[in-house]
Amino acid sequence: MAEVRMRYALLADGTVTRAIVALKGPEHPYICQDCATRVKLRRGPVNAPHFSHYEITNCTGEGVVHHAAKLELALALRERERPFVLHVPCSWPSCPETVALPFDPIAGPHTEVATEYTMAVGDAVYRLDVATLLHGPHVDRLPPRSCSNGLWRT
Repeated sequence: MAEVRMRYALLADGTVTRAIVALKGPEHPYICQDCATRVKLRRGPVNAPHFSHYEITNCTGEGVVHHAAKLELALALRERERPFVLHVPCSWPSCPETVALPFDPIAGPHTEVATEYTMAVGDAVYRLDVATLLHGPHVDRLPPRSCSNGLWRT
């Protein structure tokens, strides 16, 4: 299997660290978030900083990639260094185009970004990978009868 390159790994105490800020050396052990085996930090003049497994493994890193994507999305939303744009696929069948929508006018201003956020809408409970919150937990401005399971009623 090809070598999995990961931007994140676990420290000995279980906290997540990014390869770009991780400390190099044998006194700093790192663990794969997906398969829980040891990984090494690779940082040099050619490749971007990343972690890789010491030995060939069947680890796909998919869990790591998904988790890393959530963290990167949350970081981008939190820092707002450049405009955030959603690329929404066209709803017309077989149309390959996307529509670019600026994120801020859709979501409005937010004061907090949360990962693994749990939200209840009526009797349904949703677990969001990344949520933008205005002054803490979301409070629906619509009466409960106006929406069903978070979707508009027609």
